[in-house]
Order: sequence, then C-alpha cells, then structure tokens
Amino acid sequence: PILFYRSMLLAADVAPIDALFEALRQRGINPVPIFVSSLKDPASLAFVETALASLKPAAIITATAFASGAEPGNETLFDRAGVPVFQVIVATTRRDVWETNQRGLAPADLAMHVVLPELDGRILAGAISFKGESEIDPALGHRAFANRPEPDRVAQVADRVAAFIRLQETARAERKLAILMPDYPSAPGRTGYAVGLDVPSSVLAMLHDLRGQGYDVEGIPETPRELLGMLETGEHGLALQDYMAFSNELPTAAIVAIEAAWGKVEDETGLREAPPSVLPDISPSRGEIALS
Repeated sequence: PILFYRSMLLAADVAPIDALFEALRQRGINPVPIFVSSLKDPASLAFVETALASLKPAAIITATAFASGAEPGNETLFDRAGVPVFQVIVATTRRDVWETNQRGLAPADLAMHVVLPELDGRILAGAISFKGESEIDPALGHRAFANRPEPDRVAQVADRVAAFIRLQETARAERKLAILMPDYPSAPGRTGYAVGLDVPSSVLAMLHDLRGQGYDVEGIPETPRELLGMLETGEHGLALQDYMAFSNELPTAAIVAIEAAWGKVEDETGLREAPPSVLPDISPSRGEIALS
C-alpha cells in the first residue's frame, strides 16, 4: 500500500502518488494507494489495519508526516504490520531550494518527514516531489502551487522498494550484510569508540545471533581484540569489479570528488575478489572535499 493524505485527493493534487504508483507497477510490484485523514485518527487506523490484514503486503510506503502518535512503549500500526515501512516525502520545499541548499529540504520538511517518522522506525526512501507553480488558469487568472513529481527521485524510491522486496525473498544464507563500526576521529585506539558502549563485544554478539538466524557467518573471532585485529588488515567487502561497475554509473563530478577525498581504488591495497556474506568493517574516514 501507498498511504497518503485525503487532503491531497480532495485537492486533486496526487501527481506524486500517481507517478510512484506507475513506477512500482513497472517494476512488477502491485501497489494499492490508500488515503487517510491522519494516522492518529482512530477510524483511519482501523481502516488501514483491515486493509493490511487483507493485502498482506511485502512492504508499506507512506507519504504521511510526523510520527504515528502511539504512547511510548506501545505498538504502532507499523509495528503490528511486521514489514518494512518506507517514508516518502511530498515536500513543501521548492525544487530549486532543495537543489541548492546544503541540507536539501527546508527545516519544516526535515522535521515532519525525516526526524519524527524515525520514531516509528520508518525507512527514509527520499523525496518524490516538490512544490511548484502551475500554469496560469486563463479563466481565473490564477497560478496555483501544486506537488510536482521529480521523475528520477520517484524512480530511485521505486528501485529501493523493489530491492528490499527482493532481499526479503532471498534466503538468509545468500544475503550480503555489512556491519559498520565507528572510527571517529580516525585516531589510534578509537576504532569502535562509543561513549558508554562496548562496540566490539556488541558486534561479536550480533555475529553469533546472525549465524543462529541462518546467515552464512564464518570465522567469528573469539575475543573483541581479535575482531579489532582483523579489521586492521585493510580488506574491503565489495568485489573490485562490482565497485567499478557502481562507480561507472556515477556522474563524472561525483567520481572526481570521491577520488579527491579518498584516492583511486586502483591505489588501494588488500583488495580481494570474494567478500564474505557478513562483513564487519570500519566506516570510512570523513573525506575533505574542497568547496567549488
């Protein structure tokens, strides 16, 4: 299902929902748009619960803002669904502002569509539309503002949802999973550093849990010190040919910026062609890219 606000339907301003619907259909997914007045409205919640029980979806996409409003500790509608929930953004920000602003969305959109929905455990899928002016109505002499879908952003969201669904259908032993540990500020002895937390021990516990759940986890270190020693070998978890294939899809400007920050992949050492199914690794250092 694609959840969106009833107010959009009443205003005949559903172009982003229509565009997402079609993009999902093109990827073999059968979307069902459902409009609601609010996810805090009991009648709307009951209707959606009934729809989810009937549809048994592989994923949920919602364009509703804020959090669901459940009391702390209580299950939300999305908790009970038990499937990934993707948050898409029908932004009030204008496209030119989003494109030029270093933070992208305006503060109000960030709060309503990014920060608060995280309280429900929603996965941010990205913006699919921005506010834009329509053509002047010759009869009214009026230019309205409406939601304008952004085709490449709609496609990106549809691709992400399709990838998650494929992942659900993949046997756990065949999935590839990375566990990234913090390495800030990239100083000796700071690997896995987090105030009040034992990150290496937590990663070891996760590896054992994953193996118990059917993931193909081999060679689990015996101690946190052994884990940290393994991470210092400098190996990477992506096959070189796969990395190059992904890199070649990037815009030239992006490739130049990446190589300026972290160097060329051909200059790296410790490369190997077969990454493990579950890869504990250190997050890359923060690169410095000159402003241009």
